[in-house]
Amino acid sequence: MKCNSYHGSQGASERDMEKKLSQMSARLDKIEESQKKHMEGQRTKQEEEKVHGRISKLELQMTEDMKEMKAEVDAGFTAIYESIGSLRQVLEAKMKLDKDQLQKQIQQMQKPEAPM
Repeated sequence: MKCNSYHGSQGASERDMEKKLSQMSARLDKIEESQKKHMEGQRTKQEEEKVHGRISKLELQMTEDMKEMKAEVDAGFTAIYESIGSLRQVLEAKMKLDKDQLQKQIQQMQKPEAPM
């Protein structure tokens, strides 16, 4: 009888061990799944950080490009303004010469001609 109870308790022991191993295996699976999700989350976070870095770099480059373009436009307008100022001076000088010339012509026309 002792023999049977020994074999019976050994079978129960084996079933308990199998049950415990099964539970441990399930726990390990859960841990692995959790770690896998965590790693995927980390990977996603790293990818997001890379994309954010690229976007920031592009924004900085665009800002610099806009500053350069604004400086070029400002320089262009300054050159145009200066050219208009120069043209005004030339036109004013030409108008003065024309006025002086017209006044001389009027004075000559008003002078009585000397008798011959």
